[in-house]
Amino acid sequence: MKRHILIVDDDEMIQAMVSFLAKENHDVRTTQVGTGIDMHAILQRDAVDLLVLDLGLPDEDGLALARQVRSRGTIPIIVLTGDQSKESLISALEIGVNDFVRKPFDPYELQLRIKNQLRDFKQQPLKPARKNFSFGGYTLDNNSRTLTSKPGDHIHLTPNEFSILTALLRRPNFAFSRGEILDVIARGDEEPSDRAIDVYIAQLRRKIEQDPKRPQFLKSVRGYGYMFATSRG
Repeated sequence: MKRHILIVDDDEMIQAMVSFLAKENHDVRTTQVGTGIDMHAILQRDAVDLLVLDLGLPDEDGLALARQVRSRGTIPIIVLTGDQSKESLISALEIGVNDFVRKPFDPYELQLRIKNQLRDFKQQPLKPARKNFSFGGYTLDNNSRTLTSKPGDHIHLTPNEFSILTALLRRPNFAFSRGEILDVIARGDEEPSDRAIDVYIAQLRRKIEQDPKRPQFLKSVRGYGYMFATSRG
């Protein structure tokens, strides 16, 4: 079976070039997409042996996407970026990407980096994302993107509130930093501030906590961020 490389870049010329370089190895097939949404769709339905990911996508922050992929599996990730700063390299390596290539890149060098990442990797499927979560008389449904209470009442959540609550529920009793929560809701150039996270959490508490001033679910982690607690007290 051919190894599958997923190329995520909004520049179709870059997509074509990376695909051409990768397929110099005849045991390789490629898929090219230009958005984070399309990337997630491919990862949900197909096995991927290597992700080549541009950090400058139009719809989602590339570092946030890399963090999401790394949290769910061991797929090798090569990031492409036009950012020449040391900070971007450090941020990518902290997430756990396997390789970092700055644009413009040398075609032969990228080809070798792709071969190196494919050489020893054995496919491990991504953990499937849970579709429903239940807690304290509430049910969160990822298919319909709704939150309902036990009597069936609909609790309105904004898109960012829904995304934050889903991320926290996926890793209960895990402390998320404000930066990690920002990654969950980052969209292109519209990146919210740390203060916005506190506002979203306060809004969520008013909607799901019996006493928002003494939250049972959405706990603060002093000087760091927030977590969803499964035990009360």
